[in-house]
Amino acid sequence: HTDSQAKYILDDPYNIGKYASGTQEICLPNVFNLSFEDINFGVDTNQYIVNLSETEDFSVCEQYITNQKQLNITNLKLNTSYYWNVSIQKDDIKYISQTFSFSTRNDIIRNICVPGSTNWRDLGNYQTIYGKTIKQELIYRWAAFVFSHGTTSNPTQEGIDVIKNQLKIKSDIDLTGVNGIDGINRYFYRMEYSNIDNLIDDEGNKSSIKSVFEVLGDENNYPAVFHCTRGRDRTGAVAFLLGGYLGMSKDDLVRDYLFTNFSSSNTCSSSVINNYFSYMENNFEGPNLKEQIKNYLLSIGVTMDVLNNITNILVQ
Repeated sequence: HTDSQAKYILDDPYNIGKYASGTQEICLPNVFNLSFEDINFGVDTNQYIVNLSETEDFSVCEQYITNQKQLNITNLKLNTSYYWNVSIQKDDIKYISQTFSFSTRNDIIRNICVPGSTNWRDLGNYQTIYGKTIKQELIYRWAAFVFSHGTTSNPTQEGIDVIKNQLKIKSDIDLTGVNGIDGINRYFYRMEYSNIDNLIDDEGNKSSIKSVFEVLGDENNYPAVFHCTRGRDRTGAVAFLLGGYLGMSKDDLVRDYLFTNFSSSNTCSSSVINNYFSYMENNFEGPNLKEQIKNYLLSIGVTMDVLNNITNILVQ
């Protein structure tokens, strides 16, 4: 995280105004720089292959090619140990360095860098109220490509490569009807925002929310992303319902909701998510928010089988 993002994560979640106001594009994470200046193979080369893996045997690994003895890496998982080495090929001989390792911090909010788009984050790595963890790299929220003063545009080719090849998105759950990306399954369930203070109590939106959860109840649709135009109101409503059902704490739900203020043209108010808390408490039975949201979802037609599937897919 950047300094302001890191400070916000440690502060009261309602104190977003100290760090971001929705007027600047400051939502991207810091780039991680991996340097290997001290590795010397004893032969000249202008191409290095960096192998990066979560397992020491490199049975599954990502490969990066660079012509310098350093590499900028984005979108690492949180709370994860990584193993890496460097290899070169010279005159039909392959040279491989020793294996090194590092670990990423166990922070919440895995904000993602996708060139040409904004307000991306993973809903994973949050702890549930039952002591479990939401899995990373399965469910994302974002804004529609580039949003600026009411306009959207297509993502860059580099951004499409990240979406398809690094994040490996299979399903695009679109709440507005913007352009999709070739090769990714698109599910269009429009949500209206006339009642901006409580989108989840709109009868038409309830039908769309039901459809969204049905898509998320099929493990073949993951990794998946859901979005509206800004990634704020409609996306925030779905993120509240999904995160709350999975067992995120109220503080974490507020923090995820208000983190949108780190992206530009995206002032996000705490009053809306407070309305969601009150709406659930006043209208649905349950000893906690998770149970209240479960009963809300059942009331709009989501089945218990779908909800159990979502839990089994996303919580460990």
